[in-house]
Amino acid sequence: MGDSDGKVSVQAQEMIDQIYGFYIDMFPSSAVRQNTRARKGTRGELPDIVGGFIDIGARMANQVTNMEYIPQFNEATSEISEQANIANETIENDPTIEPAKKEGLKASVQYAALDVTQKSRHFINNPVADPLSGNLAYLSFLTTIAGNISSAVVNLSQMLIIVGPGLIAKHGIVKGSAALFDAIKIYKNGGLDNNRGYYPDWSFAMKNGFLRSKENAARGLIDQADVLPEDILTLYEAGLQNAVFRRGLGYELTEMRKKTAEEFTGIKARVDTLLSWTFQNTERFNREVTYLASYLAEKNPNATGFDAKAAEVARDFTRESHGTALPEVGPRYFQTGWGKTIFTFKRYAHAMMSLLIKLFHESTKGGDAKRAELAKLITETSDPVKIKAYEQEIADLKLIKYAARKQLVGIYGMSFTIAGLQGMPLYGAANVLSETFNAMFGDDDEPYDFDEKVRDIFGDIGYKGPLNKIVRVDVAARTGFSNLIFREDSRRVSEIGVPGYILETALGPAYGYMRNVGRGIEDMNNGFIMRGSEEMLPAFLRNPLKAVRYTNEGARTRTGAPLVEDLGAFSIFMQVFGFTNQELALNYERNNTMKSAERRMLEKREGLLTASFLARDSGDREMLQVVNEKINEYNASTTGKLNPITAATRDSSYKKRKKAIDDSVNGVTISKKYREYLKEEMGS
Repeated sequence: MGDSDGKVSVQAQEMIDQIYGFYIDMFPSSAVRQNTRARKGTRGELPDIVGGFIDIGARMANQVTNMEYIPQFNEATSEISEQANIANETIENDPTIEPAKKEGLKASVQYAALDVTQKSRHFINNPVADPLSGNLAYLSFLTTIAGNISSAVVNLSQMLIIVGPGLIAKHGIVKGSAALFDAIKIYKNGGLDNNRGYYPDWSFAMKNGFLRSKENAARGLIDQADVLPEDILTLYEAGLQNAVFRRGLGYELTEMRKKTAEEFTGIKARVDTLLSWTFQNTERFNREVTYLASYLAEKNPNATGFDAKAAEVARDFTRESHGTALPEVGPRYFQTGWGKTIFTFKRYAHAMMSLLIKLFHESTKGGDAKRAELAKLITETSDPVKIKAYEQEIADLKLIKYAARKQLVGIYGMSFTIAGLQGMPLYGAANVLSETFNAMFGDDDEPYDFDEKVRDIFGDIGYKGPLNKIVRVDVAARTGFSNLIFREDSRRVSEIGVPGYILETALGPAYGYMRNVGRGIEDMNNGFIMRGSEEMLPAFLRNPLKAVRYTNEGARTRTGAPLVEDLGAFSIFMQVFGFTNQELALNYERNNTMKSAERRMLEKREGLLTASFLARDSGDREMLQVVNEKINEYNASTTGKLNPITAATRDSSYKKRKKAIDDSVNGVTISKKYREYLKEEMGS
């Protein structure tokens, strides 16, 4: 296509350009390669030069990320499929497996392989939630934890309940505590990261946007006193690469795929970052300190450099303690669609349930299978060196149960201190079991509430924990292990009822906020302007507004009845940050318990009166006799004695019901004052 001098002819160049144009046409209009086209001179450039570079740079970085990581993902899934085929061949050729079981085993292996390679591949290659679930998850975040100081502070309780007991169980109280305090000290001496140009995070390995390395100290970018040991800096880099405490680069760049420069640097981006900064940094504090403390405790004291094995243990311990930092490695049903909407804040609950199950299993069965295998190997060998090694390994395996039990004791102890009995693991299961037994074997006429029984026996301190009493705000309701799957909010239940609360909880915080908006509009229409405004605002604005209302009116019901005589200045101040007064929170729970019991008693009484009316009105004497016997049983019960159904009560009820039926319009009872008007205007 070129001449003897190596020059390309005009015709050949035109052909090359045309073929390249066909190649470019295969890419979407937003692709970076589309920008390599020669322009015709038609105006259409971006006036924002910096924004244009940001847009192009983001897309280029995204393409580079895809080129680097997607082949690795695809290679890994191909390897899984290959291993599944090998496993199936092994099963088929294994004479020890019964023929009837082989097909089932092969089907299980194949299903597991397909589950990972096919169902997960799309999200791993493109981990972006669909617009609906993404927007609903964002709404959930914006209306609950964004800018909410109390959520951020409560988030730190993980260090006390999970991390501290875990380190002490594995390394002893002296070594575990020392590692945790050292890690906190290193984190405190850190500084701002360089992950954003505005409102950057805080990190133990950074100072003023620079890594705490000898090189940066030599350049005068940081003080010499801020320099960290090389192995700690290597640990930090390993944490970044494995997304232990910060979203990995691949995920961040994938999120940029459909965004513009305005969304990176605009007002909305800055506001979102500012509102999320506190919670984001408590999350990062949790992960970085846990990661660092575990490494310091696990590191071989004889190691002079970076201990890769200790870093791996630290990474696993961090993920066990706080869950995964990336949705790609979390439960698939939490990644996109309605699962992401419903389980917006359930990833931590999922991690804690997994941790508890693991600890309970290890405390009873930990290492048993391996120990049995080693014991068998000891009987099969006469080599004293091997026997000694096997015996040492058996002794080490015994520590698994011991460590798991110690960690469970620590978790239970710290859970009680911070959240009381109601925040301890398996309290919810005990509640369900107790209510079930009462329903099966208890007295239907006697009101029963498990939480109230616990409060009666152990008092408010035992039920909610000593910390609530000391700080005088309700931290117990939002910490601990109780109700990880389904958290009951007594105040909310009393407001919208059990069915509404179940639906609200199942559909996630976004649905709850939309209900709040509806309730807020209803309150404002009924004259409760302040309350209505509170309902419709996100938490970080609702909390201060509620504090203003408490200052002006005190804590009252909508009817004006006081819930707490005097909240006090401290409680009102803490309400600004989202912390409810502990006495007020207890009163909400007591009120809900009493109203629920009253509702059940009234329903029982009303049901008997209705049955009596129907039997009497229909002339069914046998049924009336059965109902009267039930009424006598009711009158003999504790609650029946308080409000018995007498003969006069039955006669009065019968007359009222009969009159209501006679005065009803199409079966509906309507007030006399409005009956004719409504029949004429609405009843046609």
